[in-house]
Amino acid sequence: MKKRWLTGLVILELLLFGSGILLVAKPIHHFLVRETLRQWSSYQWQQSLNRNNPGFRPDEPAALLKIPEAGIDTMVLASGNRENLLKFPGFANGFGLNDDNALKIVMAHRDIHFRNLADIKSGDALSLQFRDRAVKEFQILECEVVDKDQITGYLTNRKKDKRLLLMTCYPFDYIGPAPKLFLAWCRQVK
Repeated sequence: MKKRWLTGLVILELLLFGSGILLVAKPIHHFLVRETLRQWSSYQWQQSLNRNNPGFRPDEPAALLKIPEAGIDTMVLASGNRENLLKFPGFANGFGLNDDNALKIVMAHRDIHFRNLADIKSGDALSLQFRDRAVKEFQILECEVVDKDQITGYLTNRKKDKRLLLMTCYPFDYIGPAPKLFLAWCRQVK
């Protein structure tokens, strides 16, 4: 049953792209990708919980991110490299995945996983469940928009902050490479 459903989705996606209606097909494509990955991620997450390996390969699930107010419930991969970000959000390399006293950055594409970040506001709750089953609760402190070319220095100055940062491109409805970044700063509450 699932195989037929997934096969049907793939065929529908191919038909939409083949007909040359890219602007109309893109939102449908992202919806189909999200739904397919959501089903696959549930299985992958359960498999990762059963592993006894404390380390992470870059393409392995490292955490489960839930933001109820934005309808986000997705795996976060150990690395936010280009290939992984096409599948799921990922932790930025070098930003505290294994260090509780450092800034953790979860980044994702705005049009695949983080489009609903547009709906969040200060005070909203979110959680990260790690593979060791530890759940960390966070609260959104503030959201801001910065230029892409300023981000490296901006984050280097805050690397020792004990915070979580959600990062995606901005504006959310921009077509093509967006010029800015949307940042949601969060503090751990539990």
